[in-house]
Amino acid sequence: MRNWRSLVLKEWRGFWPRILLASAATLGFDAWLAIRVAVWEMERGEGLAFVLSFIPFAGICIASLIVGYFTMRSDWRDRAELHLPSSPMSCAGVIWAKLLAAALGLALIAVVATTGTWIVARRSSMFYSAIISMKKNILWLKPWEKAIDITWVVICLILGPALSVAVGIFSFTIGTIVPRISGLIAAVVCVLTFYLAFAFAPHAMYIASFIPTPGLIVYKEMEYLEAYRKVIPLRPFWPALAAIVLLIFVAGKILESQKSAPGRRESVMTGELSKTISRQGIVIFALVLLAVIASFTHPWLSGSQLLVYKSPPGSVSMIGFTKDASASIPFEKTFSTAGVQRVDIQAHHGEITVVGTDSNSITLTGKLVAYGDTVEQAEKKLGFLQLNTQICGDVLEIVAKPDESVVSKWMGDAILRVEVPAGIAVSSALSFGDTTLEGIDGAIRVRTSRGGKIRVNSTRGDLDVEATGKIEVNDAEVTGRMRLFSSWGSIGFRGTLGQSNDIETGENAVTIEVPQSTCVQADAASSRGDVSITLPIAGEISERSGETPSSYVGVLGEGAPTGELKVRANYAINISGL
Repeated sequence: MRNWRSLVLKEWRGFWPRILLASAATLGFDAWLAIRVAVWEMERGEGLAFVLSFIPFAGICIASLIVGYFTMRSDWRDRAELHLPSSPMSCAGVIWAKLLAAALGLALIAVVATTGTWIVARRSSMFYSAIISMKKNILWLKPWEKAIDITWVVICLILGPALSVAVGIFSFTIGTIVPRISGLIAAVVCVLTFYLAFAFAPHAMYIASFIPTPGLIVYKEMEYLEAYRKVIPLRPFWPALAAIVLLIFVAGKILESQKSAPGRRESVMTGELSKTISRQGIVIFALVLLAVIASFTHPWLSGSQLLVYKSPPGSVSMIGFTKDASASIPFEKTFSTAGVQRVDIQAHHGEITVVGTDSNSITLTGKLVAYGDTVEQAEKKLGFLQLNTQICGDVLEIVAKPDESVVSKWMGDAILRVEVPAGIAVSSALSFGDTTLEGIDGAIRVRTSRGGKIRVNSTRGDLDVEATGKIEVNDAEVTGRMRLFSSWGSIGFRGTLGQSNDIETGENAVTIEVPQSTCVQADAASSRGDVSITLPIAGEISERSGETPSSYVGVLGEGAPTGELKVRANYAINISGL
């Protein structure tokens, strides 16, 4: 242990002059930005200085990779601690010493950069109100809560550079499989490692969410309520730590096998070298295989949805506000259908289910749910959730939203179930949550603006669906016009097309299943994937050429076209018959 501490101090002394130089350069750059803030804002450059103050953070990320790579490269060429047969430490121990010294130095520079960004933001009128709000909320923190928050922030500032340094060390180690082109191999390994890290990070954070996770304590001050306490889980903490341990373990094992030993015969050394090459080859093959799998399966999308559903009901899922207690109010209402042509449902957060029935009335059931750290707090918030229903002309309006005076809209959930008879159109708007429509005989218009899945089953009529998440349509009969749009999720349609059909997704794939008798004028194009059609086509599917997307324009099916179908997607488009 003493030798390991000595090595850490040795590495730290080597980094110290560069740390001072980088810190001075960062402070000088931020000081110059702070001086220029007023001038740039007068010239309509609001926010420019604040954005530029983040440049040092990008430099730290790049520097951490370079430090990890060149530190190992220097020792490798100089035959330093890693190759000394008499070294009392394992290669993994040496690597951990180098990583700790580098991560601490880079974290110190990150602290300096954070201080500089804070100074620039304070001098910017654009961010003044946000800073004042942050100061007010910080005042609610108790001394021990401030200490915990500062501790975890510092740990994260160390953990981030440590991960990049570990990637640099790992990339160099794998690159030594072919010394002549070790730099090129290391660059490829580095890109693959980061790609896989980002691709599988949501799944890793979901798995880590089942164990106790450190978090930042924050207070949210409300005008109508005293400040309430929240905990923001640091979900990337455990996956990042596990990734560092894994990368150093693999690198240490490979370097340990290359460590020379006195008295070892040449044939034995040759055998050890072949084993090392075999290990490095296995690692490269595994990285490439995982990258190929990720490019086809898009694990970041499914992992993100798992994180959303993992968050407690009513919480802000992306930042993980925790909710410990809840209070609810159930309700049930019945409305006559006399003169009603459409039901308009609006909610901010929760779940909407609309079901078609054979009755002659419209039934609304469900509950309003509020959340808080205590039952008393949840009950107090429940008073700010409102359910309003009224008939305006031929429209039945159902609105479940927080009171307009509420600053934060994340008060709780509105769980709504509406039963409507045939012939009545349905319009639904939900900011965050899932929407399900089943057995509706009438025009449908559905919107989700922030997140959630939309499911449409066994419907008949026009269909207009817009979402940020996944859209699933099954057993639908479109009588006139259909529009399905998702900014992030995949789209699946199974049913009969109408006269005008427009399907588009910004970051996913589209799957369409229609009867064999379908015949429409089709226009389908994918920017990154292929267009696959199993129905008869009177036209040609264009092959990918450079930046030209795979596409198809022509008659889909046999006979005279009865409508139009336009499909746009970033990934694959699959059209098949039922």
